[in-house]
Amino acid sequence: MDEKQCPHCGERIPEELGFCPYCMNKLTEEQVQQSYKKTLRWKWVLLWGAAGVLFITAILWNRSQAEPYADYMGTWQGEKGQVAVELKIEEVKDRVVYAYMIMTEGENELLRTDLNGSIDEAGCVLTGYDTGHETGRVRLELQNDRIEISAYQTEADEMSLWSFGRLPVLYLERSE
Repeated sequence: MDEKQCPHCGERIPEELGFCPYCMNKLTEEQVQQSYKKTLRWKWVLLWGAAGVLFITAILWNRSQAEPYADYMGTWQGEKGQVAVELKIEEVKDRVVYAYMIMTEGENELLRTDLNGSIDEAGCVLTGYDTGHETGRVRLELQNDRIEISAYQTEADEMSLWSFGRLPVLYLERSE
């Protein structure tokens, strides 16, 4: 049995009736069509609204899952003896870190290298590049308020200081 909606009271009534047994109003075909269009419009509004909420939720959830380390972007600094280290994390995208590091001793710049690497549950290993070739790797352990940086592997000569001979472990604090 097909039903229609009364445009006056909103109750569902049999299609063949020309009046509403609930509110006793006479129904014309035009009134029934307008009521149907109004009901259909609200269903579409609710459907699109729910789809929008799901879309935004998915984007936010995906970002929180894919980029949990984006909070580490920025400049980090630390010192070990007379050697100062500045690490600038420029971008974290798809769990890949793009950064550069500068090591100085007094006024002398000892090392400037581009870094990139991937993040996993154990932390992050960044590979350094100098004039297009790999110079070594450092491991970063990302903590709440600081970064622990340590030598992981080196292919550079002793003069590059990439071996971290004087800096086996260094803690970097966020720079303001």
